[in-house]
Amino acid sequence: MLTIVDKALKTVIIRKLPNKRAETVVAAFRDIEANTFCKFKTLTADIAKRLNFDYII
Repeated sequence: MLTIVDKALKTVIIRKLPNKRAETVVAAFRDIEANTFCKFKTLTADIAKRLNFDYII
């Protein structure tokens, strides 16, 4: 599950993901950015040990 919180707009976007692979997370994030009016300036990630996040956006 990918959860994005836009603090400026006080909006939450949740996307169900089929897996936790970095490529899947990045693709979902890019899809959200392309299909919403949100333009993200910064990204803060919760890099927990359970995630495989070795991909740089």
